Amino acid sequence: MTHEDTYAHDEPTPADVADMTPVPRAHDAPPPRKIVRFDDIVKSNDIVREWIPIPEWAPEGDPDADSYGIYAKALTGTERARWIEKNNVIAKDGSRKMDPRSGTVILLLAGCVNEDGSRAFTDKEADYLMRKSSAVIERITEAVTRLSGIGDDDVAGNSNGDLDESSNT
Repeated sequence: MTHEDTYAHDEPTPADVADMTPVPRAHDAPPPRKIVRFDDIVKSNDIVREWIPIPEWAPEGDPDADSYGIYAKALTGTERARWIEKNNVIAKDGSRKMDPRSGTVILLLAGCVNEDGSRAFTDKEADYLMRKSSAVIERITEAVTRLSGIGDDDVAGNSNGDLDESSNT
């Protein structure tokens, strides 16, 4: 038996462990933190949008129906606050409930834009839009809520349908 065989299965010494510890490299370090300035915020374009195919709304008989759609965009802070305010309805029993019709209308009007970013629909067109396919409306509003960071708790309130104070953020 050799000297190496005797110590081959012994626990490593603290010196051995120190030799095995990886040395931090420069690329492992977190990037330096930079404070966002107001001017940077004003210049940023943080309102994301996404193309939503809507072949159901293409002109009848158009062979390129699959190319028709609309842009859904993230709501601004003001639009989201309006959505929450309009959805917050006081029921007869004094509880607060979500009004799905108002919420859907706001999501359609504020969340649908043309290629240049302008609103796709006017307030006067809201009633007509609400008479269209609920599957198409759901596809659009799902995209708007996802892009806006609106979660299930924001949409449905808590489990009994009431709005919790903490969801009004």
